[in-house]
Amino acid sequence: MTTIDTAIAAPSMPTRPPASDLHPQGKDDGSRGIALPPLSPAAAAATRYTGHCINLDRSTARRAQIDAEIAAFHLQDNYRRFPAADGNVLGIPNSRLSEGEIGCFISHLLLLKENVAAETHIHVVEDDAMFSRFTGPMVKAVVASEAIDQFDIVFTDSTVTPSRDDYEQYLALYDASVERDAAGNVTRIHPTIIDYYVGTTTSYIVNRRSIPKLVELFAHALASGATAPIDLLIRKAARAGVLRVGTLFPFITSMRIDNIVSNTIAGRQIARLSRLAVCLGQTSFFAECDHQALHQCTMQLFHDPARPQTQLLHGSAAHRQILEDILAFCASDKFVQY
Repeated sequence: MTTIDTAIAAPSMPTRPPASDLHPQGKDDGSRGIALPPLSPAAAAATRYTGHCINLDRSTARRAQIDAEIAAFHLQDNYRRFPAADGNVLGIPNSRLSEGEIGCFISHLLLLKENVAAETHIHVVEDDAMFSRFTGPMVKAVVASEAIDQFDIVFTDSTVTPSRDDYEQYLALYDASVERDAAGNVTRIHPTIIDYYVGTTTSYIVNRRSIPKLVELFAHALASGATAPIDLLIRKAARAGVLRVGTLFPFITSMRIDNIVSNTIAGRQIARLSRLAVCLGQTSFFAECDHQALHQCTMQLFHDPARPQTQLLHGSAAHRQILEDILAFCASDKFVQY
């Protein structure tokens, strides 16, 4: 596990430009990880990155949604829209992937190809991404540090396997990484780059020097008849040592739950409730997750009538109960493995 020992204070609420208050903890002594440098307005030029939002021309509602998300956190100058490929627009022969999966693959390939000579690191987001107050400052912190040089890709959220061991490990790290005030509001996070499992392509940071490598990898996969969606290709390449991939934790972006059923995985006919269970577990590790609201959601979706109704909880107690509800569902015969 590669750690970044630093604390990031919560930026101002999005009624005014967010402050970027970074306080490095200790030094890089080989055991504590990489300390990120302080980030101040004077360091803005050194922390430049370019954001790209992938969006289908016909998905006007999603464009409005992601535009509003970016505007809410005063990041309009950092992001621009990239038109997504609507299905297999290149006519690539492939009987293994759905039209949506091929379109997603092509979209990410074309975006990276357009930025093959980029002068800045890039942040790629799809139009169902949800930001937090920490998204902009944390992306800047990663690209301003030496951490980015150790990776080709850093995901800003990731799938979390619904297993007790994994949930316990993530929960302990989450509780140690997020500081809250008496009202439960997040005031500071202590981010780390953790080992990569598998990340959806909803949001990830790309080292600009790695873009040509990714273009070659993705293009070769498509040309040779890709057998898996782009996120699983990345996982395979990471496991083979072809790509250096990490994940920021706690997650500084999240997928919108209401958009899950309409993303490319829907073409694989995954049971909606099973997909939701996995995504809700992932969402619970979002830096600014409302655990009380999420607990209410999991109770409604996964409550077993044979068990007494759990009282609505909040904070760490709610987070633990969310994971317990998901684990109980995943252990039932209603869960569809994928």
